[in-house]
Amino acid sequence: MQRDDMKLINTKDLATILGISRATVLRWRRHGKIPTPIVNDGGRFYWSITQIVTWQADNKVHQIASNGITQSNKD
Repeated sequence: MQRDDMKLINTKDLATILGISRATVLRWRRHGKIPTPIVNDGGRFYWSITQIVTWQADNKVHQIASNGITQSNKD
C-alpha cells in the first residue's frame, strides 16, 4: 500500500484534476507550467499527488477553466 505522499497520478488523472485535456497537460509540461513529472522506463509521465497539491497551493490554483485560463485568487 502506498503512503499518500508517495501516491502517483498519471497524465489522464492530472488532466481530470485540473479540468484540462491530456494534450494540455503535456503542452504545459513541455513549457514548464506544471511540476516536472517522474518518467518511467516506458516514457510515461507520473506526478506525486503531494507535488501537485503543493503546486496548486503555491500558485493559488483552484480550478482550470475549460478554456485553459487559470482561475485563482491572485490579483
